Amino acid sequence: RELDPPEDLLPPLDSSQLNPIISSVLLFGDQLVGWLLADQASPTCIRYKSIFVSANHRGSARGLALLANAFYKQSLLSVPDARAAVPPDKPAILNLLRRHLGPYLTGIGEARFSCHNLSISNPVML
Repeated sequence: RELDPPEDLLPPLDSSQLNPIISSVLLFGDQLVGWLLADQASPTCIRYKSIFVSANHRGSARGLALLANAFYKQSLLSVPDARAAVPPDKPAILNLLRRHLGPYLTGIGEARFSCHNLSISNPVML
């Protein structure tokens, strides 16, 4: 059965930037059913870039297990800080963070994004 992850959660084509110690995959038997991808943002900070668990394997704390494993590995590396950005169209992971990790986090903030195409069909030369 296909994973069908959203495009913005797909692993990058060039994995050289990923931290191979903290990044991990989730297997069910020999079948890939999820992953957690992280990179080293700075010597003191890990950036969690992507977490995905296939739909038929959600609901059994598998995402939390991926995070717990990554946090444990991060502590072994003595990297004190972590960052992640959660897109507004991914409320499930934001709810998971608030519910299960909120008491342990220094902060959960929200950012807004808007854009408007400012192209001019008849530009005026100055």
